[in-house]
Amino acid sequence: MSHVNRHRQGEDFSEGDLERRLWGAMCVHGSFLPVTPEEVQRAEEQEDVRTIQLPERMRDPYRVLDEIDRAVEVRIVVPPATDLAASQNLAQAARDGKEIPSDVLAKMRADREAAEREQDNAK
Repeated sequence: MSHVNRHRQGEDFSEGDLERRLWGAMCVHGSFLPVTPEEVQRAEEQEDVRTIQLPERMRDPYRVLDEIDRAVEVRIVVPPATDLAASQNLAQAARDGKEIPSDVLAKMRADREAAEREQDNAK
């Protein structure tokens, strides 16, 4: 019988037993990283794992993090400040069902245009 097909005749595996054996085989062959302390210990005891050397640039974790920070562009978008009076007028108009005064509409329009220009300039 070949090495791959070692199933003994008449031997039955429960689903859990088969999964456990499959998981163990995949861990041994490097398909999964060790998670538990026992798995880490077993992995560290393997000769081929002990001989692996990280590249110099990956040996310092702070250097790796610095390289990641430089590679990732962070954009913080700050919403434009709102005019408290305009917000209060809008809230009052919504509550009372009144029309928004023309001066408030003009202020809202100007604020929106300024915010859009500012956002376009930030890109």
